[in-house]
Amino acid sequence: MGWESLVLVPGTAVGMWIWCKPPHAPLDLIVRVPIETVQAYGGRLTLRQVAQAAGAEMVQVHGVLLAGVFLDAQGGANPQLDQPVPPQSPWCEVVVRMLNTGAFSVMSPVMVPPQPAMATSQPGAASAMAIEADWSSVMTMGSQLLTLRKQLVTLQGRLQNLNRDLSFDEHQATDSQMKREWQETRRWLSDASLSLARYIKEADAGVTTMAGSKRRMEQLVMDARSGRMTPQQMASAQNEIESHRKTVINIQNQMQSALLSASRDGEQRAQQVLSRIAAKVRASRTKR
Repeated sequence: MGWESLVLVPGTAVGMWIWCKPPHAPLDLIVRVPIETVQAYGGRLTLRQVAQAAGAEMVQVHGVLLAGVFLDAQGGANPQLDQPVPPQSPWCEVVVRMLNTGAFSVMSPVMVPPQPAMATSQPGAASAMAIEADWSSVMTMGSQLLTLRKQLVTLQGRLQNLNRDLSFDEHQATDSQMKREWQETRRWLSDASLSLARYIKEADAGVTTMAGSKRRMEQLVMDARSGRMTPQQMASAQNEIESHRKTVINIQNQMQSALLSASRDGEQRAQQVLSRIAAKVRASRTKR
């Protein structure tokens, strides 16, 4: 059936996307809750409300999966189901796992009006779930950063190979204007290579590594999972890890931008100039 949209508050954009019984997981309801919907509920949209809005009968819910952490529903009696969904951009994905394929009711979503803020039964539990969600996102981006680093190194090698003196034939076939253009292109190649080197170094020894903030973040996650943190410590840890997640996003964006700029302003520009020079060389040989 695929993804279907569900509006929770008629006449507004407050809603979510639902995929009932995807082929790879026939016991699941996958729900994506946009950050705007979480904000519309004042940060108090609960896992129970999400499951009910998706049409799930709580007594038939086996559990809920959020950020890689499985929460046993206990027949709908687990009080942690009443903890807020952590806001995560652009959305937070909640997997509602049913007891069996026959446990699905006909999709008849329950309208869940926004609720005023209320005290949670387990202070700090929402922060713990937000920490898990943020850390899962950081770990995913960490793998992406490694892939980006490999791409940066590969492109840097190509730029260094392009940044060369003209051969004797190329020098003889080109005029002074084209020689100046090639020297300017070589400066672009050098600048692009330096930019790539900066982000390769960031990937090797920056804030996302053990030499940076990674060790500290791992310790905070371990402490949060231990259950020995006070609510105040949990909230502080959540803020710190959320800040780290945003930093990783910025670094990832900067690396992607550096890769694109170096390819466009360095490699592609050099190839275009060398192509014109090669045409001059061929024309010169023909005249001979």
